[in-house]
Amino acid sequence: MTYLGEDPRLHAVHETLKAARAPRPRVAIIDPREPINAIGPWVTEVIRRAGGIDVRACDASVADADLIIFLFPGETIGQASAMGEHLLDDPTWAWARERRCLVMDASLLHESSPRLIDAVVALAPCIAPSLFSPALTDQVRALTSPSA
Repeated sequence: MTYLGEDPRLHAVHETLKAARAPRPRVAIIDPREPINAIGPWVTEVIRRAGGIDVRACDASVADADLIIFLFPGETIGQASAMGEHLLDDPTWAWARERRCLVMDASLLHESSPRLIDAVVALAPCIAPSLFSPALTDQVRALTSPSA
């Protein structure tokens, strides 16, 4: 089932990834306050279209991800960044410090809607940074652990 349909921006992402024969890293998109399966089923397609493999779709765990993207629904990207950095400073999440970690505007993935195309366009530079211009900082931000 497709949730995204077709769009020139999706086509451009696809053609860039195809031409580069880009590797597909394992990606986990999670709300750390909810069970991992609480995020909509369209997330797998968003990750695939942006150039990654959803860890949920390949029976891997979040700990197996190359890239972890945290969502904090209801929070601004600035608040989400602070929450993500605080989370990475928690010893429970120490294992995540060994991976690339980002926060993303949760409203991009909140429901199956045309905003999912914006999510693909925002994620592609995070998944394949050498192939795309940087993602907008009002949609996606990199995290660094305060103790790193």
